[in-house]
Amino acid sequence: MKNPPPRPSLAAALLLVFSCFAFIVYPGCAVPWNLTFRPGATGKVVNATTGHPIPGAIVTVGDQDPQDYSDIPTARGATFPDGSFSLPPYRRWGFDVYLESSSGTIPFSVTKHGYLQYNGSIYFDYLDGGKKSTKPLGTIPLRK
Repeated sequence: MKNPPPRPSLAAALLLVFSCFAFIVYPGCAVPWNLTFRPGATGKVVNATTGHPIPGAIVTVGDQDPQDYSDIPTARGATFPDGSFSLPPYRRWGFDVYLESSSGTIPFSVTKHGYLQYNGSIYFDYLDGGKKSTKPLGTIPLRK
């Protein structure tokens, strides 16, 4: 005669029920996600007066304060001869304990000698799963 399969212990059943309850009822639990800590950016930098592309302009995404000791690296790159640029996002696995507010903004700037600096911010979602982690910034006009 065969032995019946073992039944789960009461402790295992309670742990399963508590885990499900915690993730359903309290969405602020620490959950592992592939988080976007700094979005990427694409766009084109042009002369505001003529509309011509500006090659060699420096585009920076992230905290630009040299005193900041953040572990999220700043992205920096130069525009191509056609004025376009593309900076990659910074993503990593982590735990988010505030799922209710999963969005934020990060500063960006465009500089070129002889032009005024352009400053802006990028709105992004930490928990986008990588679907929208690179933001199209469109055409950025620099003024002299």
